[in-house]
Amino acid sequence: MWWVAGRPVGIVVLTAFLVLEGLASLVESAELLVLAAGEWPAAVLAAVIGLLLLYKARSLWHFHYRAWLMTTLILGLKAATSAVEIARGYATTSAWLALTLAAVVILYLLHPSIRSLFSASHRVR
Repeated sequence: MWWVAGRPVGIVVLTAFLVLEGLASLVESAELLVLAAGEWPAAVLAAVIGLLLLYKARSLWHFHYRAWLMTTLILGLKAATSAVEIARGYATTSAWLALTLAAVVILYLLHPSIRSLFSASHRVR
C-alpha cells in the first residue's frame, strides 16, 4: 500500500475530494447570498453542508471511526439509490458513475488494512 503524509493514498484522495466538495458548497452559499438575497435559507443549508463535509474530511484524515462509519453508510445509501434508479429504467450516465464510484470507495474502506486503521483509533479513545 502506498503512503503519503503518513496516510494511505486512497485516504488522501478521498479527503481531498471531500475538502473540494465542502469548499464548493461554501462558495455556492456565498454566491446564493450575493446573487439571490431571497434565497438565504438555501445559502445557510449550503454553508452547513460545506462545513459538515470539511469536518468529515478532517475526521477521516485523523482516522476517526465515526467518520469511517458515516462515510461507508452514506455511500451505501447513495449506491442503493443509484441501483434503484437503474433498476427502474432511469439509467443515466450519472447514475452508473455514482454507483461505480460509491462501490469502489466502499470496497476500499472495507479493505482489512484500511478498516484496521480506523478501528484501532476507535479502540484507543
